[in-house]
Amino acid sequence: MNYLKINQYPPNPYYWLCQSVGWLGFYSIQVLFVFSFAKITWNIALFYLAVSGVGLAITHIFRHFLIVQGWLKLNIPRLIIRVVPTVIILSFIWFAIDEVLNYLIFQLERNGEEKNKISYWAILLAILFNTSVILLVWTLLYVTHHFFKTYKQAEIEKWKLEAVVKEAELLALKSQINPHFIFNSLNNIRSLVLEDAHRARQMITHLSDLLRYSIQFASLERVSLAQEIEVVQDYLQLESIQFEERLRYRLEIAPEAQAVLIPPMVIQILVENAIKHGIAHQPQGGEITIKAQVIDNQLDVEVINTGQLAEKAERKGSIGLKNASQRLQLLSNSWSHIKISNLETGLVSARFSIPI
Repeated sequence: MNYLKINQYPPNPYYWLCQSVGWLGFYSIQVLFVFSFAKITWNIALFYLAVSGVGLAITHIFRHFLIVQGWLKLNIPRLIIRVVPTVIILSFIWFAIDEVLNYLIFQLERNGEEKNKISYWAILLAILFNTSVILLVWTLLYVTHHFFKTYKQAEIEKWKLEAVVKEAELLALKSQINPHFIFNSLNNIRSLVLEDAHRARQMITHLSDLLRYSIQFASLERVSLAQEIEVVQDYLQLESIQFEERLRYRLEIAPEAQAVLIPPMVIQILVENAIKHGIAHQPQGGEITIKAQVIDNQLDVEVINTGQLAEKAERKGSIGLKNASQRLQLLSNSWSHIKISNLETGLVSARFSIPI
C-alpha cells in the first residue's frame, strides 16, 4: 500500500530541478554569509556543501514520509499539528549529522565554543532554529505546489467528465430524433403506396437522401446553417408530395447567416412541427416561412407557419421539440432555447437564438 501511495506522486524532472536550485541557493547563501565574517577555505566550502546535501536528502525522505502517511490529504490544522513537531525532530537529526560529519571529516571549530558553554548553546539553538525554519519553508512550498497541482488535476477531470456527460446526452438525443423523423416519414409513404406508387417511389427517394444527411451529420455537434437549410428543403419537397398545393414555403436567409454553426436537424424539427401541428390542420393549407439573420453577434432563426397553437399543445410540446431545445441548451451552456408563440395575424412563430 505504501509503495502504491509513493507511486501516485513520482518525482519528476521539475521536482529535482527545484530541489537542486533551492539547495544550491541555500549553499551559496551560507558561503556568502561566512565570507562576510571570515576567510573561506576549501574545508569550509566542502562542509557547507555537505550540509546542503544532507538537507536535500532529509527533505526528499520527508516527502516520501508525507506521502506514505497520507498527510497531503489532511486539512490545514491537522497537517500543521503533525508537521511542526516532525520538522523539529528533523532539525535535530540534520544538526546531528552535520556534527558527525564535522567531527569525522572537516574538524571545524566554532570560535569560543570551548571557552564559553553559554555561547555554544546559543549557537546550537540558533542552528536548530534556522534549520527548523528552512524545513518549514520547504514544507510550505511543497505542500502548496501539491495542493495547486491536485486542484488543477481535479478541475481537468471535472471538465473531462462534463464533456463525456454532454457527449453521452447528445448521442442519446440524436438517437431519439432519427427514429422520430423516420416514423413520421414512413407513415406518409405508407399512406401513398396503394394510392400513387409513383409518388411513393419519389418519397422513398427523398427519404433516402434525408437519411444520408442524417447519417452524415449524426457524428457532428454542429453544421452550417446552409447545410441545415439544404436538409430542410429536401424535407419540404418530401412533404410537398403529400400536401401538394396545400403546402407553400419561403426562405429568407441572410447571406452572413449561412456559415453560422448550429446543431443539426434543429430547423428541420421546427419545420416538421409546423407542418404536423399547423399546416396539416388547415383545410386550405398554409405557408411556412424560414427566416435567419445575424444581429448583435447572435444568429436569430424563426420558423413561421399558418395556424394557431392550442394552449394544451403549447404547454405540452413534442418529443422532437424537446430534443431540439435540449441540444441547443447543451451546446450553448443553457443560454439558448426554443420559444413558440402565437402571432396576432393567425400565425405561429417558433424561434431561437445562438451566440456566435
